[in-house]
Amino acid sequence: MLFRLFKITSKANLSLRLLLFFSILSSLIEFLALSSVITLLILFFKKDFFIIEKLNFLSKFEIVLENYFLSISLLSFLFFSLFTVLYVLIKYFIRDKTNNFQEQLSCKIFSNFINENILSSKKKDTSNVFNAISSEISRFINVVYAYLEIVSKLFLIFIIGILLFIFNFKITFSITILLIIFYSIYFLLFKNFINKFNIDFSLLNRNNVNFIRRGLESLIEFKIFNLMKNFILEFEKNLKILNKLRLKNEVIQIIPKYLLEILVLAIIIFFLNLFNDQKQNILEVLAVYMACFYKLYPAVNNVFSNFVIFRSNTNSINKINEYLENERGDIISSNNSEIDLKIINSINLRNISFKYSEAQKYILDNLNLNIKKSDKVVILGKTGSGKTTLLQILMGIITTAQGTVKINSLNLNEKSVPAWLSKITYAPQNPYLFNDSIVANITFKTFDHLKDFEKKRFNQVIKDCLIDEFYNLDDIISKKIGEHGSKLSAGQKQRVNLARALFKVSDVIFLDEPTSNLDENTEKILLENIYRRYIDRILIVSTHRKEALNYSNLTVNL
Repeated sequence: MLFRLFKITSKANLSLRLLLFFSILSSLIEFLALSSVITLLILFFKKDFFIIEKLNFLSKFEIVLENYFLSISLLSFLFFSLFTVLYVLIKYFIRDKTNNFQEQLSCKIFSNFINENILSSKKKDTSNVFNAISSEISRFINVVYAYLEIVSKLFLIFIIGILLFIFNFKITFSITILLIIFYSIYFLLFKNFINKFNIDFSLLNRNNVNFIRRGLESLIEFKIFNLMKNFILEFEKNLKILNKLRLKNEVIQIIPKYLLEILVLAIIIFFLNLFNDQKQNILEVLAVYMACFYKLYPAVNNVFSNFVIFRSNTNSINKINEYLENERGDIISSNNSEIDLKIINSINLRNISFKYSEAQKYILDNLNLNIKKSDKVVILGKTGSGKTTLLQILMGIITTAQGTVKINSLNLNEKSVPAWLSKITYAPQNPYLFNDSIVANITFKTFDHLKDFEKKRFNQVIKDCLIDEFYNLDDIISKKIGEHGSKLSAGQKQRVNLARALFKVSDVIFLDEPTSNLDENTEKILLENIYRRYIDRILIVSTHRKEALNYSNLTVNL
């Protein structure tokens, strides 16, 4: 498990060894701060000049000799304050590094998912991905920080323990045995729950994410089919189980703190009664142990609580490792300077066969297709015939095991896809429209940030796509359209989607069912505008409607 922990952190450019060094250094500084207090206590009880003897240069200052205890008190306070500040700075450094690591890890996992082959990403449950980024990474960071704290506090306990063993072996040995027995029994009592929590929490949290996603995406269906009440009850039930599980885990972490306080009080009462006739000696011993307890008490409790956190969240290590194992190069956005397609003159498909892994039948079987510059292609077929799949193969989003796709004379593969994508544009069937203005959804900029030539092109596409029929220019620039374009009709969303595709300067335009939600008259006007405007471009349209055939010179029937 620790090997995987180090492996994952190194993948996301976090030096766990460096953080371990600083964690141990923080414990050493804690010990030095404690030492300054113990020195003061010993001085108080011994009332000798042992510090002057060790630090000869102090004897040169008369004020120190005259106000010996006050001077040493101030010196101890100064050292304690200095060490405390250093401790806080180191803790800040460690937290800053782990927070940056969390950001990088989230981006890396998200990047791996969006850069996966489209077929692989379709097989994934998106709630798992969302859960990984929103929850599992936080749990993994808890594991990292728990590991650092365990090592750090164990080192602190070790060096304070050595000091106490030197100070009084018998008492320290007795307390050590009591603590080991206490925590061992406590852990054994709750071991099964901790292991169960590790697995159950991931499952319940993923269910919770899935509930939220389903609820937000299926509001209309829930209301129409009267499912809302049952859905809320299921969601509430899952939340209750999740919260009870979390509460039990938190209680297991904090109970030892209070039991330890009772145990310490019992030990103090025992020694006070045992050495009642040696009050001066017992007060000295108690003072030293209480000073050490000031650091040991939270350290011991910290080790146990972080051990529980570590054991309760180790499942996240496997989950994060699983997502990182799927790492791919950044195909979509990377630039390959060695490949320059310049002008697209031809697209050729040779012997393309394709089927989805679970399907028995090929949806594309030995397909050949030659597309030349300025061709207008219509891919015609009924629902499920493979129109969208063929478009995505042509775009390089889906790769085929059989056959080749050539752009000009260049094979379309992972190396050439970035250059190819820069030359094409695409209007999918189900676009994502975000809660901003129409201009932002089309251009991904505000109107004020558009350059003059971009404003000119924008004004043209909103006319060609008939957007100015339902929104005036002020509304287009400033009015928000709702999440997923909820304030627009299906036909209006389709026109915004088309405008987004056409706004990009490209040699090849791919349109997937571009007019499926439009009436016949609007469809006819819109297609006339597009085919007239882009007469010199390759235009490839998939549709089950036949209006586009009036403008095409090449038809693919599926």
